[in-house]
Amino acid sequence: MVRAYEERLVPGLLQKEAYARVLLRDEDAVKNRIRRQEILHRNPSPIISIIMDETVLYREVGGPEVMKEQLEYLHELSSQGKVQLQIAPIRYIRNIWGPFHIATRPDHKQVAYAIKAWGGETTTDPDEIAMVNETFVILQSEALNATDTRTLIRKAIDERWT
Repeated sequence: MVRAYEERLVPGLLQKEAYARVLLRDEDAVKNRIRRQEILHRNPSPIISIIMDETVLYREVGGPEVMKEQLEYLHELSSQGKVQLQIAPIRYIRNIWGPFHIATRPDHKQVAYAIKAWGGETTTDPDEIAMVNETFVILQSEALNATDTRTLIRKAIDERWT
């Protein structure tokens, strides 16, 4: 299982190639990012739950065509049930200090990754894992449900990127 919160960009696991290409200047990095997305097509596929800040829908990356393609892809993934996608409204939410990921391994142990200005930090410390799990639960309770998320994505496509 992979759970993540992103406040500025579409998470790499969900990025279309054109979107990723704007962010990554190295061709190998783009290919590796796209290759990691094969996880979405496994059978059975892992549980993937992503919460994105609403501003991600409106922050231009690569121009209107790239954004439209990217948001259409998010809408499609969410509609197919491959990804549990939620949008967090633009407001203060307790314990949110930046993007993070939580991965639950097959042995049920968890590892968390927090993104910082100078890179990222990984932890398996039980107290830190507990805090990031609590933060994710708070985010889930504040975020739009899946249906309302799809509605908002469609609205952003129609009003901003078409």
